[in-house]
Amino acid sequence: MTIADVLAIVFGLVLVCGGLASLAVLLGALFPETINRAGHHAGSHPIRMGFLGGFAFFGILFVAVIFSKLPGLGHLLALITLVTGLTVAMIGGAGVIRRLATKLSPTPQNISFQELVKTAAVLELTMLIPFVGWLVVLPVTFAVMLGTGLRALLHIPRAVAQPAGPRPVEPMMYVQPSA
Repeated sequence: MTIADVLAIVFGLVLVCGGLASLAVLLGALFPETINRAGHHAGSHPIRMGFLGGFAFFGILFVAVIFSKLPGLGHLLALITLVTGLTVAMIGGAGVIRRLATKLSPTPQNISFQELVKTAAVLELTMLIPFVGWLVVLPVTFAVMLGTGLRALLHIPRAVAQPAGPRPVEPMMYVQPSA
């Protein structure tokens, strides 16, 4: 391995790190409500979102394999399926980055561009740690990103909860029978 190989790897990682940060900022600017919902789900139910993302990953992979076996446009459909899954994961990733930036920021109400970029860089650098980052942090984070992206895009408003406690009694008319 020459110094050129090492520099190519390092600059490639720097470009990928900058790409995730800029894409997260761009998605946050274009779709703020969806990204905020994704960040809320990532912060309130990370384990549930991880399991949802894991099941969705295997579902997307299964559908892509089935499409790839079809003749004609099957390979194109498989590619579209995989890219759609990665896009949903990126939407969830922008929410995760926003949530982490909110937690790490000294002023959580005003998250600056620099704080989002720093948080994205920290998240990506933790995935570069040999073995732990590759085999634990990366798959778990991807599953959480995919789960939060799915949950944010498939937003179903919940019904308004009824207040707890006894119900108010409505007045009833009482009619006495005639004798």
